[in-house]
Formats: sequence, structure tokens, C-alpha cells
Amino acid sequence: MAGAADNPPDREHILDLLRAGEYDTALPLARDYVRDHGDDADMFYNLACLEARAGTPEQALAALRDAYALRLDVLDGARDDPDLASVQGDPAFNDLLAERDGRLALLAMERGADLGLAATSRVLNLHPTTPVGPDDLVSLDITWEPRGLRLDLKLTGLWSAVGNAASPAPWRGGPGAVVTLAVPDRDPAWTSGNFWLFAFGMETASPAGALWIPGQRRWQRVLELDPKARYNADGALELTLMLPWSSVMPFHPLVDMEMGLNVAVRAPAPDGSGYLVAELLPDGTHFTPSAPVRRVVPLTFDDETTDEETFLGRLDDSISLDTPLGIDLVGLTRAPGRAYLTVDVLDRDRRSVVPGGTRTGGMELVSGANRVSRELDFTGLDTGLYLVRATLEFPSGNDAVWSTGVLHLQTGWQDKLQTGIATLGDEDRPTAAYLLDQVTRAVADHLPRRHPGAIAATLADLRDMLERSRRQGSIMPEAGPFLLVADGPGGDLRVCPGYRTPAPAAANRRPVLVLTDLRGYEDRYVERIDRFMTYEKPTMDNPMLAPDFLLPGLVWPPVRVGDAPLAEARAALAWALERYGVEQLELAGVGFAAGVALQLAAAEPQAVSRLALLVGKDLAPWPEAPDNYIATRLEGLDRNLPVTWYDFDDETRIRSQAGQIRGVMSELGMTAVTDVRITGALNLTQAADRIVLWGMARPQ
Repeated sequence: MAGAADNPPDREHILDLLRAGEYDTALPLARDYVRDHGDDADMFYNLACLEARAGTPEQALAALRDAYALRLDVLDGARDDPDLASVQGDPAFNDLLAERDGRLALLAMERGADLGLAATSRVLNLHPTTPVGPDDLVSLDITWEPRGLRLDLKLTGLWSAVGNAASPAPWRGGPGAVVTLAVPDRDPAWTSGNFWLFAFGMETASPAGALWIPGQRRWQRVLELDPKARYNADGALELTLMLPWSSVMPFHPLVDMEMGLNVAVRAPAPDGSGYLVAELLPDGTHFTPSAPVRRVVPLTFDDETTDEETFLGRLDDSISLDTPLGIDLVGLTRAPGRAYLTVDVLDRDRRSVVPGGTRTGGMELVSGANRVSRELDFTGLDTGLYLVRATLEFPSGNDAVWSTGVLHLQTGWQDKLQTGIATLGDEDRPTAAYLLDQVTRAVADHLPRRHPGAIAATLADLRDMLERSRRQGSIMPEAGPFLLVADGPGGDLRVCPGYRTPAPAAANRRPVLVLTDLRGYEDRYVERIDRFMTYEKPTMDNPMLAPDFLLPGLVWPPVRVGDAPLAEARAALAWALERYGVEQLELAGVGFAAGVALQLAAAEPQAVSRLALLVGKDLAPWPEAPDNYIATRLEGLDRNLPVTWYDFDDETRIRSQAGQIRGVMSELGMTAVTDVRITGALNLTQAADRIVLWGMARPQ
């Protein structure tokens, strides 16, 4: 066998062995690898895990120290890593993590900033996680503006490639910047689970911004966030990012005078091997938006630097249970004198629910910040969302209003809902029980000052379901959007939004199962279908056979090729057939899921009456496979199955297996395929509208 110096172990081979659980084989290779690659923090960490599993704790701790010396955040998951179980009780292990936490806290304080209104911070530097050249720099200026927090980034050398117009956006795996803005709430200092996450990069050759929506686990493009980008005369990329205060409500520097920030930039490595990262503070979760806790540096705001009359507030919590909520209000003025404060609580009909009516109290304001604390008692109010509204009349005569939402949960709210759920039929009960479980979990995980709107909306959906069932015997509406829970593989549940088309009461309902390519976008498909039905009013060929469009939120596996995604689709098909008591349904697939729909129709030909495939660049279920292999995968297709093939040729002629698969279908003798060529790109609006028209035009 050749020595390590002559034939160094391959990094990817070692990682493949780790994924396969072949730890004994991987251990000597990892030892050899780090001897030749002393700058690979991740491999030192992997080596520590292998040594710990092998029962060599001293070597494991030594490898952890080497990993830590290279990168502070590499130990972020060490406390809970089962591979390190044999050393987690060792005092040396705990001392190492304590030392690391102390260093991170000191770094956070050193890299923080003090801000006055309209004043720019000192220049902060972002630090690369791997060595780069001396001319490869990222610097940051921060400015507190009345509209929001402005970040000015200057990227030189290799980092300037972030502005490459051909690159995908960071929320699609490409280069760009990710910004965390938080209210620190955890120990050790300067970590937080109470944060907002922004991303900035290039999309369709233009600067673009997006906001992470935690409840839907997806990025949302926001035009207001689009950054300004330009290359200066030296070739450096200058990016100006704005984080509007309106997008992080209820956070605001006048009531949250200490906030937290982190910024990370990702740029393509010059050798094409992946991405390089520069960060304000080490945090391995920058580009993992679902991570529950993030690390930040402190931002301290000086409220004495603002001259404008301003009135803001904050509540201790945005969910009210059995105890009064504290409310803190701040009024800033440079004109002292007599002012008048009114605090009110309004129900969903905007009626005051304050016992004895609202009261206005007089108070003396001094020049500067004036802070007032009160308590709000929601005891006796029904469960629901309320609006807290405070009004301050300044000595100048100007009025200012601050408001926020509070979800009040009456004592015994869960028991009351469970009683209602118990009265539902067998097919309706799982959906209502699932929603109650989601609300209960969300309340338990709720961050005190986050707006409770998403929880309140789910609670309102559940209560509407129970009332609808009481009135008409089913949780399903007569027409419009609805929500069900579908069975997934192994009994796991999947949320299934849908749309019921208007039809006579005696009409039979036929399920149209729609497989979409982006998880978390099912609600947006339903919103688009609802809008299309409302404004376009498409004609139904047979109103007595009215479609119900079903869009289950399927959990696609990381590997989206071959048979891997088929289990999800099969479970959704079986659930829909049972729910509607039918033997066949209509099936549609969008993007990569068009390939899954095609495979499902081949695997379950007796269950699919017709098929719509909306085909774009992501149709590639069998990459580089020859025609004869694809033919074997589609052999089960009913040769007389009606298929509508929507070819978005701006995409398919660039990258796709569409032409190959369509040719194989012809060779198989598919006699009922209708080809529809569409100029342009495949997007949600195009897909939803065409699925509606296809579903409404069912043959007599």
C-alpha cells in the first residue's frame, strides 16, 4: 500500500465512508488526511468523532482542540453530538467549550457598535472562515436611519464576485449576504432565538432581497428589501442594504435599545470548489435559516440623538394567558409640557373591550425620552386576537399612535376545542386535531414579542372548521379554499391546502391531486387558484363533476432522482382516493414533480384517469440515463391515458430531460398525449392558472 504522502486520502471518500457508517475504515484515513491538510477544521472535528467512537478519548480531545484552533464555530454542535458521547462528561471537554464560549462573547463585544440616529458606525470588518489573499476584503458600515438600519458593504477581490449577474440568489444556494437582526435573549450573551433573517444577492440579473418566514419555512422575496449595488472605479462591489423597522416589528431601537446583528457573505471559490464565507461573528448557521438560535454582536442605540416627536411601545408578551401583561411606552420630544395618554384594547370588530371604557390620563413630559409602564388585564375576555392601541397627544398638539396585536387564550381554551373536535366525523377529526396540536406547539415555542398572527390565524381556522361542521355536518366549505391533513409515508401527517370549485349542491366532487416542486408554496398556489377563479371565472365543462384541487405539502427527499420521491406521492394518492371514496383521480405535476407524477402514473396506472405535466428545466428524474432505461421506468403507463404535456420551452431547450422523456413516451405508443408549447418560464402563476383550466375542462 502506498504511503499517505505519496497517495493522500481523498476527502470525499472519507466523507462517503462516514455517511455509510464505515467508521473503522474511515479512522486511519482521517488521521492521514489531517496530517497533510492541517487547515481543515471540519475534518479535525470528524476525526474527533471517530476517535471518540473508537474509545480513544485523549486523541478525540486533541482533534477537537485542533478544530477549535482553526474555527470557533466548528464546535457549535459538540455538546449534543452523539458521536462525542464518550468524552462529553470529561472535564477537559467542558473546559474547552467554556473557553470557546468566553472567546466568542469577547469577540461579540469587540465587534459590536454604538449607534446614534443618522450617525454611521466605525468601519467593521468581516472575517473569512478560510485563508484568502490580502486584497480580498469585506468591510461594513452601519447607519441608524428613521426608516431602518442601513448596512453598507464594500467587497474587494474575490468577494466582489457576489455581484455576478448570472449567479443564483443566496436563498437558492448561490452567493450573497445573509443578515441576522435580533433581540439577544439567551445565556451565554449574544445568542438569540428571537431574530429576523434577511438575504441579499442577485436574481434574474438584478439585486434582490428576501425575508425568511419561519412559520412557512421559506424565503419570501420582498421588493422593499432590494439592495443597491454598484462596482466602483477600483472594481470593488459596493452594496447598500436596508432593513426597514416595519419589517421587524415590534422591534425598534427606541424600545429595544440593545439589539444584535450578524452579517455573513458567501462568494464562489476561485477554483470552483464551492463557496468561501466571511462573517462578522463566527456562526455555522448563517446559511441554515431553520436554525433556532443565532449568534450576534451587540448594537447599542442612543435615544438622546433623535429630535423628532416619536411614540412607541412594547409588551412583555404578545400572548396573554392568566396574568396581566406589562406594557412599556416611550415618548420622545424636545418640547416639554402637558401630554395626554390613552390606552385601549379592541376586538376583531374594532370595538373597545376595556372594562368601564377607555380613560385618558394627563402627564408631564420632559425634554428627551419619557417612559411609562402600565399593566393590561385580559381576564374575562374570549379567546381571540385583540389590538392594543395607545395614543399620545404631545404638548405640541400632535397625536401619535402605537398599536400591536395580542392573542388572548382563555383558561381552558384547549379543553373547549378538544370537546368540539370529539364531535367531528372520522374523516374530519384528524385535520382538526392536527391544527390544535400545531397551535399548542406554537404557543409553547412562542417567542415573547413576536406577533401572534400566524398562531391566531390557525386558531381561527380551527374554530371556523368546528362551527362549519356544527352547521353543515362537515369541515369542508361549499366553495373556496380549505385545509385538510393527509397521510404521508409511515403514518406521518402532511398539511394539504386545497380549493373547492363552486358547483350545485348535488354535484359530485372529483379529486385533482397536484404535486408541486417547492415545499411551503402550496398555500400560494391555492391563493392564486382562488384569485383566478374569482376574477377570470372559468367555465366548468360539467358542473355536476366539480373538481377539488388538492395540494399536499409533501416532504421531498434531498435526492430528487430515481424512485426516491415516489413514496411521498404514493401516500398522497392513497389518501386522496380513500378520502373521496373513488378508485381513480386526476393527477398534475409541476417542475421536477412532473417527473414524480409521471412515475406515479406508471406505478399506479389503475388509479390515474388523466395526467397534466407542466415541464420546465427541473424535469430530470433519471439524469444521463439512456432511452431504454427510461422506457423500463415508464413501462407501466396506460397507453391510452390522456396526458397534457405543457412544455415551457424557454426552459426545456436549455436544461431538461423533457425532450428525451417525451420521445420515449412516443416510442411506448402513448396515443392520447396533447402537446402544448408555452413561450416563457414556468412559474407559480403560470402553473396554477393552467392547472385550473385543465381541471375545469374535464371531458363529459
